[in-house]
Amino acid sequence: MTDDTSNGGKKSDHDKGPNNNFDARLYHLIFGVLLTLIAAGAEFKFLWSEAHGFSLLFLAATLCALATYEILAVYRLHVGWLLAFIFLTALSTLYAYQIIGPALPEETETHGWLMPANAARPPSACDDMLSIGYVPRGGHMIYVKPADTDLILFGNLGVLHPTPGQVLVLSIEGAPIVGIVNGQQGLLVFAEIHNKAGLLVARIQMNEFHLMQSQISYTERRDRSSLVVYDPKGDEVLNVQFLNPHTFQILGKFYGADGTEVIATPK
Repeated sequence: MTDDTSNGGKKSDHDKGPNNNFDARLYHLIFGVLLTLIAAGAEFKFLWSEAHGFSLLFLAATLCALATYEILAVYRLHVGWLLAFIFLTALSTLYAYQIIGPALPEETETHGWLMPANAARPPSACDDMLSIGYVPRGGHMIYVKPADTDLILFGNLGVLHPTPGQVLVLSIEGAPIVGIVNGQQGLLVFAEIHNKAGLLVARIQMNEFHLMQSQISYTERRDRSSLVVYDPKGDEVLNVQFLNPHTFQILGKFYGADGTEVIATPK
């Protein structure tokens, strides 16, 4: 007979068999899944509403940290598997951010932001010039890509803005009323909208608008790319459409300090 107690009654690691290793790995996997769910819940509660990009980055970093431990310490796989996982996680994070987009700021009825839609550019008086690819600038013609050239549709007029900088679209008696800025943040509009009595109705600064509640009756917004404002009589006084990242359409009634009126309509 053989003595089974030669090792003090303890079984060696070899005697434990593969089932124990499988159980240990299963416990590690369950622990990793639970930790990931806890991290996802925490970032959704505390980070998601503030910054989608940072929230996705935090979740991706958590997954990569867990994968590093599981792949290298538990399963003892080649480091190439870890690099492949990190690469796929990074691609998935970027793709998710492209679909979801950044966190949008909260708005009220009288305060918000204009953000570009993805609508087609409507026909304008500038189409012939854009079709040849050259527009006047600084006393000479410059080459432009039509799809990437900023265009402001003010009533039935078109204002091309092919280079960085600021352009005044409308001024009354020397006072700037409507203008645009083409810079690192994209196409931005600024405007000062007064009524005939000279009272401020709306102010737009770099696509952020403020409306004077006492001077309007209501507003209409199809989405964050549009803003239509009505005066207490129910007449439309401002209609702004951010059609796409390179096109703004601005309509409405604009008054100078002396009561001079400029009406911008589509026709």
